[in-house]
Amino acid sequence: MSLSGIATSDNSNAPPALGKTRLSGTINNAIGCPESNIREQHCKPTKRLLTPLNQILKNELTAINPYFLPAKPAQKRGMEKRGGHMQHECIDEMKNADELMDRGLFLEGSPNVSNLDRL
Repeated sequence: MSLSGIATSDNSNAPPALGKTRLSGTINNAIGCPESNIREQHCKPTKRLLTPLNQILKNELTAINPYFLPAKPAQKRGMEKRGGHMQHECIDEMKNADELMDRGLFLEGSPNVSNLDRL
């Protein structure tokens, strides 16, 4: 799963834990609550906010496996460049999942990391 086309949030009022991340704009659009409202506590953490966030987290965590599983065997078989690229993509997906978990915790939710889609 590639997130290269996601716009960056330029809101300088964002909480320090969120900063200017690649996913900020997408997450806020998905949960229907701009960062400024979250910052000012106008949006209360509800199921309406946390359910889409957990769905996006589920997708990111599921996207780790197709890169992680074949990365090392590819490197050991002499395909260092391909294995390195797969490992880099895997780490990117982990970073995206980390940002989503931070956002869920910020909204006083509990990120669900055990629910994954089948590959």
